[in-house]
Amino acid sequence: MKISDEWKNKILLIVDALPDGLLIIGKDNKISVINSKAEKFLDVDRKEVLNKPVLDLGHLSNIRKIIFPVLVDFKGGRPGGCPGCMKKEAEVRKNFVLELTVEPLVLGKNNVAKLIILRDITKIKYAKVAENQFISVTVHQLKAPLSNTRLSLKMLLDGNFGKINKEQQDILEKTYKNNESLISLVEGLLKAAKVDEPGKSDNRSLANLEDLVDPVIDFYRDEMKRKKIKFKFSKPVKNPPEILADQEKIKMVIQNLFDNAVKYTSSGGKIEAGIISKKGEVEFKIKDSGIGIPEDQKEKIFTRFSRAVNVIGTKEAGSGLGLSIAKEIIEEHHGKIWFQSKENEGSTFFFSLPVTGK
Repeated sequence: MKISDEWKNKILLIVDALPDGLLIIGKDNKISVINSKAEKFLDVDRKEVLNKPVLDLGHLSNIRKIIFPVLVDFKGGRPGGCPGCMKKEAEVRKNFVLELTVEPLVLGKNNVAKLIILRDITKIKYAKVAENQFISVTVHQLKAPLSNTRLSLKMLLDGNFGKINKEQQDILEKTYKNNESLISLVEGLLKAAKVDEPGKSDNRSLANLEDLVDPVIDFYRDEMKRKKIKFKFSKPVKNPPEILADQEKIKMVIQNLFDNAVKYTSSGGKIEAGIISKKGEVEFKIKDSGIGIPEDQKEKIFTRFSRAVNVIGTKEAGSGLGLSIAKEIIEEHHGKIWFQSKENEGSTFFFSLPVTGK
């Protein structure tokens, strides 16, 4: 169906009135549409960029700094916040942050353009910064007294101040457990604040996923031995392709997944971990024979402060932040994270990350 000039003009007026910036870059890499907000956000004149190849616009700093990297990274749909699209953030200038969403736009047979939506998230970003600063200050003030309380309770339980009776021991053990829960919450909040800390998302370098997994395994080896957990780690025959990653953050994800597997697997159970090389990505998985996740709890498992009902009933402390932090980190790296689980039969968690292609 052919659209009349009158309707084309109406559509352009609607696009121009959108609160978000919008660009359409055709198969020929020319900018075919740019609305007023995109002009303002990128500080360009549409007459200067319209119907021009993007690569010929390198003299425009925001096109070079913001649009060039997006076009290089976009592969037709990295796994992320929405199917077939890519999301990333860019600081255009001081105190001005944009969220960019890129997705394929099918205009006809063999004609796939790129739709780029620019959203001003400055207020949200800086509100988050203020929130994290408040959390960090508060949490650091709580950490010292909680640690001191832990030490005092441990000394009482160990009989350092004299023998205690059964009733006193029960009360002290409950208090110790509650204190451990608070410490776990405090540590989780610190990790969450660290994940959201501005300027950390670009601290990336080439890494081999196996090199990030090995130290985490070493860390949990003694605990698995203590619980008589049978552990198996499957490595690829060849070294997996390299990923571009913030190594400390990816280690944090692996540690969170291992921590849950070890914590919720009973003595004598099994844990299997592995790395699999796939086309364009590398995948990590960890399978346990633990308590599993109830069906009605699965939907909110990656939500902050969420803990499954059957987990709350155990003696294990937890903040409900580990999996939400893992999801944020993996999606920040244009990867995906998911799981399979059945209550009382165990869980398998997976994440995949795009390889560099080098």
